Amino acid sequence: MRKSALLASVMRSGERRRLLASLPAAMAAQLREQIAVVRRHGWDDLALVESALQVSRLSIAHSDTELGLEQIVQLSGTLGAATLSRVVMAATSADPSFILAALAPATARDVRAELATARPLPPALAAAVRNAAHGQVTAAHPSMRAVP
Repeated sequence: MRKSALLASVMRSGERRRLLASLPAAMAAQLREQIAVVRRHGWDDLALVESALQVSRLSIAHSDTELGLEQIVQLSGTLGAATLSRVVMAATSADPSFILAALAPATARDVRAELATARPLPPALAAAVRNAAHGQVTAAHPSMRAVP
């Protein structure tokens, strides 16, 4: 969440509003609180944020989690189209048609519309989205938890 707050703190205000509006209410509230902390400390500087995320890229790579089709379908029952589109973007760098075909038709249509207007996620943000989505799936569906 803290890395997301760093990134969101340097987004243009319109992009940040759209991002926050696309998140579930509780998650958006947490992110707003974290953005306030970032600003209060003066960390909302683009060069500082880029530097911080470059340094943390190694730790992100080690904790990054793959999302499977079944997990994305599970999330489609709880996430809105805007949020789910970010999960789909983070889960695949290829054509998302296969994932969209597994979703309910109305959900797939709405997610496809969101994907058409969305910009690519920076690698660190994509990893954070994958990790957050995986955490949400395993919290809601413990049977989806990976066993080492």
